[in-house]
Amino acid sequence: MKNNPLLIRVSIDDQRLQLIEAGRVVMDVAVATASNGPGERIHSECTPRGRHRIRARIGDGWIPPISVSTPDALASKLEQIRSHRREVGRASQPFSVYWTLQTPFDPREHEDWTRLGVTHVFTSPWRFDEADVLSVDEKCARIERFGREVLSLPPR
Repeated sequence: MKNNPLLIRVSIDDQRLQLIEAGRVVMDVAVATASNGPGERIHSECTPRGRHRIRARIGDGWIPPISVSTPDALASKLEQIRSHRREVGRASQPFSVYWTLQTPFDPREHEDWTRLGVTHVFTSPWRFDEADVLSVDEKCARIERFGREVLSLPPR
């Protein structure tokens, strides 16, 4: 967890959850942990102790942060998640990956994203850095082109 600036700490004794960012508590709230107390057995209705990779243990999908902006960075993070899912016996269960493209969707890249494990794509007909500079007419033209070139593609 060294490289992760965000950490969630849950105290079973104090019934508190803290969000820690870059080593500093930025949120501290009351929580109710499981009534069966602490424990690590699956389906025990207990609160598991220790460090956890939540998306691997109980999640069924992941939306990478916008900072994961390249296919290589995404592949690295997904391999970490797959490794954690194998460790907790969840490798064969469905897991969705929602990827936010930094550039307009290119249908030719679809197979590359699929091979990485991406199941859903968020996209826009323009790059993020163009949103404030394009005219309304240009945005409308790009939306129309997006409809013709992308939305008309058969499902895969």
